[in-house]
Amino acid sequence: MLRVENLTKTFPIRGDTGRDGPDVLVAVDDVSFDLHDGEILGLAGGSGSGKTTLARCIVRLEQSDSGRVTLGDVNVLAARGRERRALHRRIQMVFQDPYASLNPRLTVGTALAEVATVHDRLDGADVDSYVRRLLDRVRLAPGIADRRPRELSGGQRQRVAIARALAAAPDVLIADEAVSALDVSVQAQLLDLFLELRADAGLSMVFVGHQLAVLAAVADRVAVMQNGRIVETGETAAMFRDPHHEYTRALLDAHPHADPRRRFAIGPDTE
Repeated sequence: MLRVENLTKTFPIRGDTGRDGPDVLVAVDDVSFDLHDGEILGLAGGSGSGKTTLARCIVRLEQSDSGRVTLGDVNVLAARGRERRALHRRIQMVFQDPYASLNPRLTVGTALAEVATVHDRLDGADVDSYVRRLLDRVRLAPGIADRRPRELSGGQRQRVAIARALAAAPDVLIADEAVSALDVSVQAQLLDLFLELRADAGLSMVFVGHQLAVLAAVADRVAVMQNGRIVETGETAAMFRDPHHEYTRALLDAHPHADPRRRFAIGPDTE
C-alpha cells in the first residue's frame, strides 16, 4: 500500500548556538518501512525522535531532502498537478490539536462539505445527507453540523477532524498523536473508533504516538524511532513482550502498562 524508502529530512541550525558540530539537525535519517493494506502501523518514540516530521514528510507538509514515498505505483514526492491533487485525497492526516487544524470561522457542516466538494466525493449525493453520514460515522449527532469548533469539546473536535479526513474517502490515514491531548475515557472511545474505521472502510493507518499503551491498543506492528532513525520494528505483542533494542526496552520501562493483551491499558487504574 504505502512504501517509504531511505527518507531523510534535515533542518538548518540558525544563529549562534555555542555548539560544535554540524550546522544541520537530522530530524529523519534514512528511514524505510512498508504499510500494508488494512494495517495499522504504530510509530513510537519520545519527543524529538522525528516521528511527527516523518509523518509530515509523507503527506508533503515538509519537503524531504532525499528518499522515496510510493502509494501503490505512484511516486508521492514526485507527483505534480492533477496527480498530486489525487494523492491529497488518498492520503489524509489527523493532527494532534484539532482546534488549530479546523477553521474557526466555518461550521462543522461547511468544513466537511468543502472537503467532499474539492475532492469530488459527493457523486450526486445531497450535501446535507453526506455530512450527516460522516457525522454518524464518527458518532456525532447531526446537530453538530451547525456548530463551530469553539462550541465543541476536545473529543468532539477531534471526531470532526477525523470526519473531515474521511470526507475525502482516503486509502491511508496518518494520525499524529491524535488522542494524546484527550483524557483517558475519550482516548479509549476514539481508539475504538479508529479500529472500527479500519474494519469498515479498510483504511490503512500510520498511528504516531508516544504513549505505548495507546499503540498497544490499535497497532498491528510498531516501528520505534530514536534520533530520526527506526531502531526496531515488529509485531506489537511480540515486540512488547520481548524488545530487542535498548531504546525500546527503555520506552517500555517508562510505560509499564503498555500491554497489548489488555484492551485500552492506558493507565495504572485501567482494568
